[in-house]
Amino acid sequence: MNFYGRDELLIDLDSLWGKNSPSLVTCRGRRRIGKSTLIARFAELSNARFIKIEGERPDVDMSNEDELATFAEQLSLQVGKDITVAKNWLNAFKSLDNLLDDRRTVVLLDEVSWLAYFDKRFASVLKIAWDNMFKNHRHLVFVVCGSVSTWIKEKIVDSKAYYGRRSLDIVVPELALKDCARFWAGRLDRVSVRDILDILSITGGVPRYLEEVNPSQSVDDNIRRMAFRPDSTLRRDFDEMFRDVITKRPRMVATVLEALADGPLTMTEISGAISAGAGGNVSSALSQLVEAGLVARDIGTNPETGDEIRERRYRLSDNYVRFYLKCIRPAAKTIDAGHSDIPGVLNSATGMP
Repeated sequence: MNFYGRDELLIDLDSLWGKNSPSLVTCRGRRRIGKSTLIARFAELSNARFIKIEGERPDVDMSNEDELATFAEQLSLQVGKDITVAKNWLNAFKSLDNLLDDRRTVVLLDEVSWLAYFDKRFASVLKIAWDNMFKNHRHLVFVVCGSVSTWIKEKIVDSKAYYGRRSLDIVVPELALKDCARFWAGRLDRVSVRDILDILSITGGVPRYLEEVNPSQSVDDNIRRMAFRPDSTLRRDFDEMFRDVITKRPRMVATVLEALADGPLTMTEISGAISAGAGGNVSSALSQLVEAGLVARDIGTNPETGDEIRERRYRLSDNYVRFYLKCIRPAAKTIDAGHSDIPGVLNSATGMP
């Protein structure tokens, strides 16, 4: 798997080894942005032991016992010994703690909101485990990560219970343009800047999407393969994103997102567009979208006075979401019927005449 960029984030993580104490790290960012890949790369470059536990996506037939079983199974596979399924999270964390020693170790709790889904006390229990177990290992970097950034922000980053405990809060951004271009590898001299920018207008600097680019194909062929086939990554990822990332009032959040498809709006304008009051529902939806990395909250300035405009404007900041709403979704039935050549769609997607 290609790994490009992230030099500053890796430097920040590496600096944690200079401390004489363990580090609790939160890692947030857009889905598909490479959060867990970043942590795995950090562990590799540090020659550290790496233990990754990933939550299982909750389903109607699941319970907290299933998440505990998933935790034990993954831990068992990685350490090569049987791990008894714990009855609660404190005992599960004790099982993990018993396996830690003085070696440099990176522990990653990935999709942590899924692990916590059936137990409202999960964040509190994790804090107890940190205070009484994990912080006794001075060569430990313990990372809490996941697609539902709002959970991490509410339960850990903004929680008074975790005050003074976190060493680093990483928000992983999209890749810089120079790093995006590296996905064209040795073909850069045969690909025009326009072609690269046309692809990036759809994918943005999202590593998972850029991995799908075939440098030997034309822009149209890449877009057709990546977006306009029934099981293509960009055709399916929007629904996956909402299932994984938007956990509170998904219908309202989707409606707010759709209202921004044609351009920036204030919260009042959004409320009017969707016939809703400018109260908590719209505000909460916007907060989730901003935290998910899909929408940006811009601060404006009055050009005459230079004063800051009180009401913020919100805009779609994610190239893929904009492309999906404007180009893929209107053609979804045609795509799913197996027709990838859709007149006008490819040109409108990239702005080509």
